Amino acid sequence: MPTAVDYPMLPLLDMTLFPGSETSLFVGRALSRASVEAAIAGNKELVVVRQREFGTLEFTAGDLHTVGTLATVTSLTRLPDGTLKITVTAHGRVSIDSVRRSDHFRVFATVLPTPPCPPARRINVASQAPVRRRRRCVGRHFPARIRHDTPLRRPGNVPGRGASNPFPDTRTRS
Repeated sequence: MPTAVDYPMLPLLDMTLFPGSETSLFVGRALSRASVEAAIAGNKELVVVRQREFGTLEFTAGDLHTVGTLATVTSLTRLPDGTLKITVTAHGRVSIDSVRRSDHFRVFATVLPTPPCPPARRINVASQAPVRRRRRCVGRHFPARIRHDTPLRRPGNVPGRGASNPFPDTRTRS
């Protein structure tokens, strides 16, 4: 049975962080900066949660989504205006059980199991379609009308039209 763990929390105004991603964030709110400082002082893990409403700087627990992302702070840069630039690597989903606010944001969160991914399929980048295996054309299965040494004709090009045809018909007729 998973148990709830106490983590510092970083609320995001305008983006969602997904597990497996890495991004840079600029942290300017005083309580958010204190949450990042608490994460750095601890084990460098914090919960990143998106706010439901974009324009709200002050929020309650109901203004946050109930599922967030557990992330590790990989780098921290202090800018001259007091803003922190952090790089975080997300590595798991968490369920937010409760939010509390003291000198910084903290949450009790339970790590959610990662859903299994379907097996990867090869994709043809040019057509975005699954790649099919090509059969080898050997012997009698190879069409006689297609040969490797004849140039391909484009639509609108008529064989034997001289200079206007970039692919002239070089075969002899009988």
